[in-house]
Amino acid sequence: GTTTAAIDGGDVDSESTVTVSAKADQLVTVFTLGGAGADKFALGGSASSNVAGGTVEARITGGSTDVDAKGAVAVTATDDTGLEAIAGGVAFAKNKGSLASIGAAVVNNDVHRTVRAKIEGAQVDGSQVDVTATSKPSITAGAVGGALADKFALGGSVALNKIANTVDAHISGNADVTVTGGVTVRAMELDSDRERPFLLQDLGIDVVDQAGILAFAGGIGIGVSGAGVGAAVATNQVDSSLTAYVD
Repeated sequence: GTTTAAIDGGDVDSESTVTVSAKADQLVTVFTLGGAGADKFALGGSASSNVAGGTVEARITGGSTDVDAKGAVAVTATDDTGLEAIAGGVAFAKNKGSLASIGAAVVNNDVHRTVRAKIEGAQVDGSQVDVTATSKPSITAGAVGGALADKFALGGSVALNKIANTVDAHISGNADVTVTGGVTVRAMELDSDRERPFLLQDLGIDVVDQAGILAFAGGIGIGVSGAGVGAAVATNQVDSSLTAYVD
């Protein structure tokens, strides 16, 4: 979905501050479980695929837009999107002499949000101007596969996680910004447990790139008189694009 806050056209006069703020806060939680039991052969599995897309945008735009504030002018877009997914697959071939059992679980999580704060083409006057786009993505993923059989048991799991957000803050399009204090333009992707800012302080431009993924995968295979195999794979990828600029 799209979350938008905007001033687009017209005059805004304020004796104090002007704030244009768009915020999305969502958490998706998914549990999947597959199980099977049989005398000779059992197969149990589950799969979960979760995608979070959409846009959060705050803006002051338009050549006919005039914002005049005695205090500060803030344009902020904030996105706090989280995915939690747990998958399990269990299989038991219970009799003596049972041939095989296979338990498998797969989890796939993909967060690709667009978070944008901007001033374009407008005239903006204030004591200071702050244009900030902030993304706080998080993924928590777990996958466990277990199997038990007399002759052969295979338990396996796969957890695939990706964060690929676009976070953008800018002033452009011949915008006329006049302040008595300072101008700050910031694009940030944050995880609340860490803080590693990369600052261009002299220009008032901040770019902070952080993101959080917590993943676990497990596989257990028990072959009572034969072979047991357990395997697990977890991949985590952060490939977000962050830009902050005045043009």
